[in-house]
Amino acid sequence: MFHTWEINHILKWIYSYPKLVERYVEYIAICCAEVAKVKIDMGFDVCFIDCDWAYRSGPFVSPNIMKKIRIPNLGKVVDIIHKKGSLVVAHADGDIGLLLRDMVEAGIDGYHAIEPPYMNIDEVKQKYGDKISLWGNINLSFPLAVGTPEDTKRSVRECIKAASPGGGHIICSCNYIQESVKTENYLAMCEDARKYGKYMIKA
Repeated sequence: MFHTWEINHILKWIYSYPKLVERYVEYIAICCAEVAKVKIDMGFDVCFIDCDWAYRSGPFVSPNIMKKIRIPNLGKVVDIIHKKGSLVVAHADGDIGLLLRDMVEAGIDGYHAIEPPYMNIDEVKQKYGDKISLWGNINLSFPLAVGTPEDTKRSVRECIKAASPGGGHIICSCNYIQESVKTENYLAMCEDARKYGKYMIKA
C-alpha cells in the first residue's frame, strides 16, 4: 500500500502539486482496500500493508506532510479491513520512529520490520508493546546473510529477550528472505525461535 509511486517524482509533486498527490493517495487507498476485501473473502486472517515511508535516517518527507496525506488514508483502509473481520500488520523499513505513534493511532494491529539498527525493538516494545504486535527485527545482512549460525542464534535470543515478555511478539527477519541469506543461518533462526520463543498460553 502507498508504495506504488516513483519516489523521485512524488517527492517533488508533494510540493508542486499537493492536491494531485492527495487525490492519488486516496485512490491508492481505495485500491488497497478493495484488494484486502478480496483476500479476506478468500480466508485471510491478516492483511499486510506496505508502509515503506522512511529512509534509514527518517521519513521520506516531513512528518507533518505524512500525517496530513498518508496517515488518514491508512486509517481508512484499516477501518475497512477491521470491519471485514481481519487484522492489519504494517510493513515499514528504515527509521519509522517519527511516524509510528500515528500509525498505531490509525489502528494497525502489528508492525513488521523493526529494522536494526535503525529501529530499536526494545524501545518499540516499551512504547507500543501493549497496543500492537511486533514482527521481525532479525537483520538480513548481519547475521542472516554474512554472519554465522551462532551469530544468528545470538540475535534471535537477544530479540526474544527484548520483545517477547508479555506476549505479542512474532520473531522473523526484518524483510522477506532474500537469496543472499545463508540457508544454515535461516535454519538456525527457525531452530532457536522454536526453542526459546514459546509462550505459556493461559486459557
